[in-house]
Amino acid sequence: MKIRTACPLDCPDTCSLEVTVEAGRIVDIDAAPADHSSNPLTDGWICKKVKHHAERVYSPERILRPLIRVGSKGEGKFREASWDEAITLVAGKIRAAIEESGPGSVIPYLYNSSSARIDKKRLMPHLFERLGCPEVEQTICASTKSAAWEWTFGGMLSADPLDVVHAKLLVIWGGNPGASNTHLCHSSPRQRSRVQSWS
Repeated sequence: MKIRTACPLDCPDTCSLEVTVEAGRIVDIDAAPADHSSNPLTDGWICKKVKHHAERVYSPERILRPLIRVGSKGEGKFREASWDEAITLVAGKIRAAIEESGPGSVIPYLYNSSSARIDKKRLMPHLFERLGCPEVEQTICASTKSAAWEWTFGGMLSADPLDVVHAKLLVIWGGNPGASNTHLCHSSPRQRSRVQSWS
């Protein structure tokens, strides 16, 4: 069965995907064919990271349960734990740090670019606010970009990436679209093949 969906990662491309599922397992991920119902920016191809995403989903090395370190740090020795044990351990460590050194000793760095909503702007920030921990920016990259965008464009929500070909000058500072926004760079087939090799 082929399913049309969108890429869950947070790069700007938001690619249209066609995912093949057999017996409840992903067997292939590719770009949705370029047609009127697809994202025109995807243009019929996706990055290698997403194309091979099923290999990561079903990898025997994927961590599916909490692990607790049993050796020295860096030794790589862990044992499996239940979710209740892991949550109790983390809560105890946070409580001990606050009791010993105050709430400023716990820094809630929650950013993972493709994490679930429970991590970002939902439950977790409220928890750390309730504990009195410092408020920190949720990202090390998007916060500066957002500030620059607001200072430059005000309330404009977005720019159409398909308009880039009409620009006389494009300045990219602190970014690598060849790795993280691959469709921005593919104005010619030659350029597209180069970009795909970087992905």
